[in-house]
Amino acid sequence: MNHIEKRKLELEMTAKHDQLLEVQAALSLTVRRSPNGTRKALPGTEHERSALKARLVAYQSEYLAMKARRDEDRDRASDAWDALKARLDELEAAALANAALIAQGLRAMDLAVENAALVLRIGTLERQCRALQRTIREFTDDRP
Repeated sequence: MNHIEKRKLELEMTAKHDQLLEVQAALSLTVRRSPNGTRKALPGTEHERSALKARLVAYQSEYLAMKARRDEDRDRASDAWDALKARLDELEAAALANAALIAQGLRAMDLAVENAALVLRIGTLERQCRALQRTIREFTDDRP
């Protein structure tokens, strides 16, 4: 139920409640209180009271049906919210797992870069070492 339907139902419920109050008020006009405090129907109002009671019962059942529909909608919305929260929790866990994998990947890339730098450094040192060896051979070969 969208917010427009929800608002419409609320307005219908308010109108039905007002109708209930009107019928109850009309019923109260068909009785009088005796001196000892009991209520007694006025003479000649039996048909009117019967019709008002029937309307009252009909309005009450309609109101209760609307109320049940509203409660069902609330339950569905609550269930949908709970399912959404559960799905968000799953997505958050997956995102954390992906972040951990990305961090591992980045660390592996850092290690690969460090390894490449070491390979280059080793190559440079090997060249320098060969150059020194040549210099040493040349120096020792030139001696008398």
